[in-house]
Amino acid sequence: MRQFMGICRNLGVAALVALIVGCSPVQSQVPPLTELSPSISVHLLLGNPSGATPTKLTPDNYLMVKNQYALSYNNSKGTANWVAWQLNSSWLGDADRQNNFRPDNTLPAGWVRVTPSMYSGSGYDRGHIAPSGDRTRTAEDNAATFLMTNMMPQTPDNNRNIWGNLEDYCRELVSQGKELYIVAGPSGS
Repeated sequence: MRQFMGICRNLGVAALVALIVGCSPVQSQVPPLTELSPSISVHLLLGNPSGATPTKLTPDNYLMVKNQYALSYNNSKGTANWVAWQLNSSWLGDADRQNNFRPDNTLPAGWVRVTPSMYSGSGYDRGHIAPSGDRTRTAEDNAATFLMTNMMPQTPDNNRNIWGNLEDYCRELVSQGKELYIVAGPSGS
């Protein structure tokens, strides 16, 4: 817990690693795939930012590919290094926000599994990296955004204002017919 709180202090300010936006409306959007492997993940179409691999030999750059996003997990810090996701209108719908924050049980046995309660009393929000609002097509898609591997400590002001405004702006671009490939994550050591 003490190590996690130290990480929280160092990661208080979230940094957008990259935001790549198409400049013209999408002619035909790529629908989300149902079965993904790291080599064909639609979320990594523009590349793997850190060369993460899905092997336990790289515990601080461990590639996890989910249907809804891909991420590099850092076992030493208990957070993602980055999360990458495709955003277009096919991901958006009417699913309610699930609010089911939970540990990610797909991490290898013995690795750090951050729990929602670890944020209690820390002064930090459990800040989504890939936003809940970007995965509203189905309840299952939305629930995937509440895995703790998709969270980073954020100050409340950053999470609810600056970061939230950036999330809204990205969805506004999608409403204009654009498709985005986003990579984001924490900054700090």
